[in-house]
Amino acid sequence: MKLKFFIIGLMTRIFIIYLSFNYINQLNLNDMGEIIYQSILNLFKGINPYSVEYELKWGSVIFYQPLIYGPFAIIGFIPAMLLSNWVGSIWPGMIIINLIYEYLFCELLYRGISKDIYLQENAKIPMPIDQQPNRFIHFIGAFFWMIPFGPGCISTILPFPTLLVGLAFYYRNNVKRSSLFISLACITYQLCLLFLPYFIIYYIKNTTMNAFKFTDIINNKKVLNIIKNLLMGALPAIIIFLIFLFWTNPFHLIDSMFLYPNRFPYNKVDGSGVPMDNVYFSIPRLVYELSNGELQIGNQCRLIMFIILAIYMLYYLLSKKNNHIKTFYKYSILATLLFILTTNNGGIHYSYFLLLPIFILIQYNHPDFWKTHSNYYLKNIQTKNTEISTNVN
Repeated sequence: MKLKFFIIGLMTRIFIIYLSFNYINQLNLNDMGEIIYQSILNLFKGINPYSVEYELKWGSVIFYQPLIYGPFAIIGFIPAMLLSNWVGSIWPGMIIINLIYEYLFCELLYRGISKDIYLQENAKIPMPIDQQPNRFIHFIGAFFWMIPFGPGCISTILPFPTLLVGLAFYYRNNVKRSSLFISLACITYQLCLLFLPYFIIYYIKNTTMNAFKFTDIINNKKVLNIIKNLLMGALPAIIIFLIFLFWTNPFHLIDSMFLYPNRFPYNKVDGSGVPMDNVYFSIPRLVYELSNGELQIGNQCRLIMFIILAIYMLYYLLSKKNNHIKTFYKYSILATLLFILTTNNGGIHYSYFLLLPIFILIQYNHPDFWKTHSNYYLKNIQTKNTEISTNVN
């Protein structure tokens, strides 16, 4: 990324941190930072982080919960322990590591995904061989870095799994490497698990290119080879997950990551006084509030979410559509929105996962998003044709 973009983005983030510093400290809202910090300390002591109930502060109230993030979330934030001291309720180490992950995500857009030839396949003027970047993705990477979005520079783990999902897309032509990143994302944050089945279907469809038939897998050596590479790529994530699963009692991890969300409170903590808690981002939370706590439909809403996503995946699996990238990212947007709408207490910060698929779809649907971009390529191609013609003559 150009130095001027980097400096502007760093300054705006420091400004946001400065504005948020007193607010966060007054209300004591750093629950994500606290649970990651305490989990790493337990890891260093040889204690399974999933076997402990953590004491967390939210506003003026103390509550207890297990570690709800995947094991790779702990590993990804170990470098933050280089600055292990806290300033009030803010952990500077977590802020810095989040800044790094956000920058890497923006750099991935700016220099990597912006040169994705597949995103130009509908362009009226095709991308030349020298792979000049798609300008929308190229500049959205710089823009996203310069204009901080969400709570990423304070106390959330979301920039980390978002980066992993972005890397999985960027390396999608390398099945093992792509599988490595998507599987690590899945054992970092549970929302990423919703992307995994469709991710596997994408590779199978991209190989068979026809309506799905079970015989395609049995008889197609290329499909079997892709499945083998998917498993090999996911092996590090599987090993990490199994280590934490069987560290003490397997139930601890299963309950913390998958069963506890069913018991998650519809209000973060009563009396917390957090303005965002008064905004309804989910159907279960809205119903809970309107019924004065009588109706708790979180589990039913999650079941409906799984049914909708399963129907969508089954339709894509059995259809003859070959527009894999476009369909895949429409699914990603749908999965993220349904996840937000069906969580017990909502959470607009989950929209962080909407950024990449929205950026990709805009570029894919409007590959000539910038007219100057098209004019540049037209002029570039004409110049090359002229040079070729001159050399031939």
